[in-house]
Amino acid sequence: MELKTAVKTLAEENLPFVKETFLDLHRHPELSMKTERTSRFVQAELERLGFAWERVGTHSIVAFWDTGRPGKTLLLRADMDALPLDEEPQNDRRPKAAVSENPGVCHACGHDAHTAMLLGACRVLKGMEEELSGKLYIVFEEAEENGGVCDEMEAYFADIHLDGAWAIHVYAKLETGKISVTPGQRMAGFGQFAFKVHGKGGHSSRPDLCKNPIFVTSAILQNLQSAWVNMRDVTKVVPLSIGIIQSGTKPNIIPETCEFWGSIRYFEVETGRRCQEIIKQVTEDTAKVFGCEVERFGYIFGENIAETDPACSALATRALSDQLGAEALQDTDPWYASETFAIYTRHCPGVFAFLGCKNEEAGYTADHHHPRFEVDPDCLLMGVEATSRYALDFLRG
Repeated sequence: MELKTAVKTLAEENLPFVKETFLDLHRHPELSMKTERTSRFVQAELERLGFAWERVGTHSIVAFWDTGRPGKTLLLRADMDALPLDEEPQNDRRPKAAVSENPGVCHACGHDAHTAMLLGACRVLKGMEEELSGKLYIVFEEAEENGGVCDEMEAYFADIHLDGAWAIHVYAKLETGKISVTPGQRMAGFGQFAFKVHGKGGHSSRPDLCKNPIFVTSAILQNLQSAWVNMRDVTKVVPLSIGIIQSGTKPNIIPETCEFWGSIRYFEVETGRRCQEIIKQVTEDTAKVFGCEVERFGYIFGENIAETDPACSALATRALSDQLGAEALQDTDPWYASETFAIYTRHCPGVFAFLGCKNEEAGYTADHHHPRFEVDPDCLLMGVEATSRYALDFLRG
């Protein structure tokens, strides 16, 4: 049986398992660093397939498979964590196939699909064991959303030789039936900042005796808008957003402090670092004008910029064109959301693929991290086939 047919046959045979797993994980989402149930499910399936595994961090799983034949070493990765979000029971057109049973937590990014597809690919690859040589590391990451296990994963793979890495992320901007293995930068670095403005509180009848930190924060945010035009390199796209402003308890009390939180995204580490310094400088200098001080806390600066290696992209293009048809491949622009895949590609070249999960007719159109987000289950088969076929071609040389 030719390779294409063998992969497709096994993927289709395991599709009911993949879909059932996807729906089960969707109903039982777990937050970063708390993926206990999901991790147990993954462990049981890996043991059933005969894979040895280790726990990394709190609940992350790294499985290892040595085929016993000399060859390359490939890492396959999926993430398992959900978001702190109340899910809406409908997508953009109709009721969802499954809804979170954990209040305040839901899979609004597609990690349930990632885990289900990688487990499906493990079944396919196990069924084609005689076709494989080399070694596989299979990673199920517990905290992609907050990067909570990055250091542990960096340490785990620091002395392990990897020849390549592969991961898929479902993509709400790409139609179901399409997949992108475009080379170059794929997802942005992430920087977070949080400041507390220390003013002087008092009664609202005498604002002249106070230093209202809310007004100071307002001035800081206005100056940041101006700085984003006049102080940073305008040839570099760096989205800036403010997501939280917190202060006060009653309308007639001027509070002592005001906090604001925000984030930036960037595709060059030095550009991101410079922008963080601009934010700090503008915040501190503006506060001084009003006789106030600021305290920076909650600072994060990430160097994880997900990329696809050109040579690996070329291999993926050849493999998936044969497996799925050339018409299934579509180039995409970089996505300004962020990812931890660079943990692995700092050690080796890799592919970070975007899998289309958008279907307007069926209502699968909400963006990631939205309460109405839903993955089109029709994309799952392509994800299993793509992962399996890339692994086979990579390890077969």
